[in-house]
Amino acid sequence: MPSPSYIYVASSWKNTHQPNVVECLRLAGYTVYDYRHPAPDNDGFFWRQVDPNWESWSPRQMMEAFKHPLTISGFGYDMAALKACDACVICLPSGNDAHLELGYCVGAGKPTFIYAPEMRIKAGMMYKMCGPLATDMIGLLNLLHDHGVRK
Repeated sequence: MPSPSYIYVASSWKNTHQPNVVECLRLAGYTVYDYRHPAPDNDGFFWRQVDPNWESWSPRQMMEAFKHPLTISGFGYDMAALKACDACVICLPSGNDAHLELGYCVGAGKPTFIYAPEMRIKAGMMYKMCGPLATDMIGLLNLLHDHGVRK
C-alpha cells in the first residue's frame, strides 16, 4: 500500500484557521508539514527572533538577516518540506511567504488547493493556476480525495 501523501500547508502566522487545518488533515490520515512546528521541540521561525525591530527594516537589512543562523535554519525546514511534499494547500488569508510557497508547488507541477474558510478574501486571478477552492474542511478533504491525493 502506498504511503500517505505529504501535504504542505501554507499560511500566515496570523491565520487562526491554520492549526485546525493541520489537525483535521492529520486526523484524516495525511502526513502534514506544519511550519509552526517543523520539528520536535521547534516552534517555528519568527523574524523577531532575529531582531525585535524587524518590521522597520530596509530591504538591505532584510537581505543581511537572510544570513542569520535562525533564518537559514527556518528556511531550510520549509524548503525541504516544499521539495518533499506531494501537494500544497494554501489556507487563506495568507501573506507573501505562503504565496511564494504555493507558487513553488504550482511551478513544480504539484497538486495545489485553496482553502478559504472566510467569506471575504482578496480576489486573485492567478489562483486559477491552482486546483479548486474549498470553503470548509469536508470540501477540502473531498477535493484532495477527488484529485488523487492519497491518505
